[in-house]
Amino acid sequence: MKVFIEPCFERPKIMVIYIDEEPWHEFDSSFFPKHFSFPEHLSTIEDLEEFYFRTEFQSGNRLIIAKLAVRNYYSGELKKLLKEKGVSDKTIARIIKNCKEDGYLDDEAWIAGFVNRERRNKNGPALTRLKLKRIGIPEHLIENALAPVQEDEVQEEGVRKILQTKYSSRNLKDIKEKNKVVAGLMRKGFDFDIVIEIVNSL
Repeated sequence: MKVFIEPCFERPKIMVIYIDEEPWHEFDSSFFPKHFSFPEHLSTIEDLEEFYFRTEFQSGNRLIIAKLAVRNYYSGELKKLLKEKGVSDKTIARIIKNCKEDGYLDDEAWIAGFVNRERRNKNGPALTRLKLKRIGIPEHLIENALAPVQEDEVQEEGVRKILQTKYSSRNLKDIKEKNKVVAGLMRKGFDFDIVIEIVNSL
C-alpha cells in the first residue's frame, strides 16, 4: 500500500492524501502539523483509517478547545470551521459531542446570551430573530430564546428607551419626522402595533 500527501494543484492550501495513486481524503494544510505523515508500519487501509481519524479527532479537539477558551461559540459555527478545515463529518460530530459532554459547549446558553446582548443593544425581537436565522439556529431554539423578549412590556420598554435617547430631539408632531422614527424603530425589530401605540401617545 503506497501512501503519500501532496498539495492540491488548484487549491495550494489543501493537502490531498493518496492511497495507491488514488485520492483518499483532503484537509487544510493548517490543520495538522507542518510535516504531518503516516507511520511506515501501517500496512492496511484499516490501520491507516484508525490512525488518521484518531489524529484528526485529537487535532480538531485541540483547535475547538482553544477557540472556546477565548469566547463562547454556537456549535454550528464550530462545525462550519471544522468542515472548512477538511475534517470528516463523523469526527466533527464526535468533537461537538465531546465538548458538550465536558461542559465546554452549551448552545442554549449561547443563544440566550446572544438574545440578551441584542436587548442591551436596544434591538427588538424581529431583528434578533433574523440574526439568529442567519447564523443557522434551529427555529425551535429561536422560539424558546425569544419568548421573554417578545412580551409587550419588554418591547414597550425597549421602544421607550430609544425614543428617550436616539430620537429625543425629534418632533413627533411633524408627520414626516414621525414616519422616520416609526421606520427606524421597525428596522430595530420592534412590533409595528407597539411602535405605533407608543409614538401616537407622545
